Amino acid sequence: MSQSRTAAGHAMAAARDLSGAARHAAYAAGQAAAVAHVAAHELGAAAYAIKAARAAAPEGEGENSGRLECRDVDSTLGAGTTFRFALPLHTTQ
Repeated sequence: MSQSRTAAGHAMAAARDLSGAARHAAYAAGQAAAVAHVAAHELGAAAYAIKAARAAAPEGEGENSGRLECRDVDSTLGAGTTFRFALPLHTTQ
C-alpha cells in the first residue's frame, strides 16, 4: 500500500508542472495509483479522465468528448454509481 501512495504522490507532483490534457491525465494516473490506498480514488481517476478527454478534444468538441468518456466511465464503474454528477461541474477546459 505504501508503494501505491508513493506512486500516486509522484504522479500528482508531476501533474503540477503540466497543463491541459497532460495535467488531467497525470492526475488521473495519481488517483488510479491511490486506489489500493483508498478505493474511492477510482472516482477521482475517472473525473480526471473525463477532464483530460475534454481538454484533448478539438476546439468546440470538448463537451461531447467529455460525455463520451463519461459513458465509458459509467460502463466501467457500473450503472449503480453516482458518477454522472461529474460532467457538468467544470465546463471550461
